[in-house]
Amino acid sequence: MTSTKQLWKVSAAGNEEPVQITKTGAAFGRESADGRYVYYSTFRPGMENKYTGIWCIPVEGGEAEQVLDQDVEWLHWDLAGNRLYFATPVRGERFSFSFKDLRTGEQEEFFRLEGPYVLDSFGVQENEEWVYFAYGSSEESRDIMLVENFR
Repeated sequence: MTSTKQLWKVSAAGNEEPVQITKTGAAFGRESADGRYVYYSTFRPGMENKYTGIWCIPVEGGEAEQVLDQDVEWLHWDLAGNRLYFATPVRGERFSFSFKDLRTGEQEEFFRLEGPYVLDSFGVQENEEWVYFAYGSSEESRDIMLVENFR
């Protein structure tokens, strides 16, 4: 076992030893639609509250590749189809919602949340018809917003 947070692959039957997938730390992971890759966020070395974008690694092992070089918190991104959806802060307490096409590398903003807000979880429906996120004006107050027809 390691002293940092990592992603591990475990047999559903529970009859095999867990296999560590990440080596340099991971805060949150998502499996690609084809099951061949794991996308994950990780922390900057020595900074447990600063993220280094989104990374990708083959499930069967190999080298990690950074697919998004923007600071994205662990609950502020999701995968759907061939797109990576994410929210990033813009000058304080406003957020930009964007997607990156993982095949072409093209990136596009599709929504802005004008603040001041605190953003919690974020997700995308598998067929990409809507996104949702939890947000509020303080740490104690949250609403859930569902955005349809956003593209």
